[in-house]
Amino acid sequence: EIKNLKYEYLCTIEHTFFFDNILTPAIYNVFNNALEAYKNIIKITILNDKNNLIIRVVNDGEGFDEKILKNLGKPNLSTKKSSGLGLYLTIKTLEKINGNLIVKNIKNFGVQVEILIPFKYYE
Repeated sequence: EIKNLKYEYLCTIEHTFFFDNILTPAIYNVFNNALEAYKNIIKITILNDKNNLIIRVVNDGEGFDEKILKNLGKPNLSTKKSSGLGLYLTIKTLEKINGNLIVKNIKNFGVQVEILIPFKYYE
């Protein structure tokens, strides 16, 4: 049971989005990591910039160690007792479609993860 889940849809363009067998595991991994890390709140915001659909996931967990942040995208890197394969595969999946994963700690709160999916992927 999630204590507090907040959701906002702020897209400024009309577009049909789908999450296929390529994107679904990548997005699921980010959501699952937030669920494992949060203390009291998870906030999911769907928005866009000129070129990308952006899925922003914020949680109030411990955040990432700076060493982890500097080495994201490398295999065998984990903040929990796992292989770190999920986040690695998420980054590699997004790279294949010219997307990106942006992770940053939020001072005195937790972490923000943004999944950028290029609109060109949906053409």
